[in-house]
Amino acid sequence: DNDWHLDLNILRETLNEKTRVLILNTPHNPTGKVFNLEELEQISEILEEYPNVYIIADYVYDFVTLDGKEQYMFANIKDNWNKTVTIYSGGKLLACTGWKIGWCFGPEEIIRQAVVIYDTSSYCNFVPGQVAVAKSL
Repeated sequence: DNDWHLDLNILRETLNEKTRVLILNTPHNPTGKVFNLEELEQISEILEEYPNVYIIADYVYDFVTLDGKEQYMFANIKDNWNKTVTIYSGGKLLACTGWKIGWCFGPEEIIRQAVVIYDTSSYCNFVPGQVAVAKSL
């Protein structure tokens, strides 16, 4: 049906006690697949069996959905807030991908570590671009 459904049986077979991260990309590039609420709830239910798995919810194309499909935040499904890091891209939002400006939110302890990594790996920020993205939001 061209809706690119995730095979939940493959997800179940792939996850194990060594799994630490699941990357969830919606809307997906290049297919345009947007996970509906039922699909996200099913993924969440499967992940309940793996409490040590964190989710990186890639929503960089959040504002580019096809056919008016509604977007749902995985962090808001059940109790996933404490194990989901949601990422966005100002470059994708404003069609200025060369600016490399993005943001994320999630559990405080993970965001704190992300700030340390960013502070020690980025030495020159594009401040005019940051201001432009902030004003556009």
